[in-house]
Amino acid sequence: MAVTKIKAIKATVNRAIDYITNPQKTDGKLLVSGYKVEPSYAAIEFKMTAELAKDIKGDYSNTGKANNLAYHTIQSFAKIDKITPEEAHELGKKLADKMLQEKHEYVIATHIDKGHIHNHIIFNAISFEDFKKFRSEPYKTAAMIREISDRLCEEKGLYIVKEPNGKGKGHREWQETKNGTSWKAQIQAAIDQATPQATDYNSFVDLMKQANIEVKEGKHIAFKLEGQQRFVRGKTIGDNYTKEGIVEAIKN
Repeated sequence: MAVTKIKAIKATVNRAIDYITNPQKTDGKLLVSGYKVEPSYAAIEFKMTAELAKDIKGDYSNTGKANNLAYHTIQSFAKIDKITPEEAHELGKKLADKMLQEKHEYVIATHIDKGHIHNHIIFNAISFEDFKKFRSEPYKTAAMIREISDRLCEEKGLYIVKEPNGKGKGHREWQETKNGTSWKAQIQAAIDQATPQATDYNSFVDLMKQANIEVKEGKHIAFKLEGQQRFVRGKTIGDNYTKEGIVEAIKN
């Protein structure tokens, strides 16, 4: 299972690339790649492509009332996914290639410093092939990226969580197919899915409700799957699943 999201970069592309290519997060940059760019100079090369586009097609940097220089896509895998950092990196490259149709320069970095493996993809808003600007539409673009990611994950043998009106194998169905993953792991997977999407703790709780998991707060945060009789403490699931650990993960 992988959760995806995308956001625009309107300034400081170099800082964003420096962050995702941090050697401490990427095994000494062994998990960093570039498409049509050298990662260390990607911000400069992005700018050169944009300047060339202006010369050829005119300056349309403010088209749509937004001067987006690049976009940042994140693909986060659940802790229970049996995938190596190298496999995640290759899967992320496939996602970027299909998403961008091999028309945009990008840098991909796979982070392994947190409790779950996740890819960061930063790509140029301007295509080097036709000098057109990437058109990002709210919800539609995010849904497109999610669909591609789900398809790649399914091909890899990873489960995908069924959206209310979406496609894919349901969580319970996947568990039955795999024979043996516990309900605690289901809660863990749901938390791993919700955390990258949440903007704050309250939105995290809402996402858990959407996944049919009740959240109980007291001295210790606890969770209960629909159909389960008892709550399980977050700490029982893992050290990072306390309220403090979840809040910290949302910030990152």
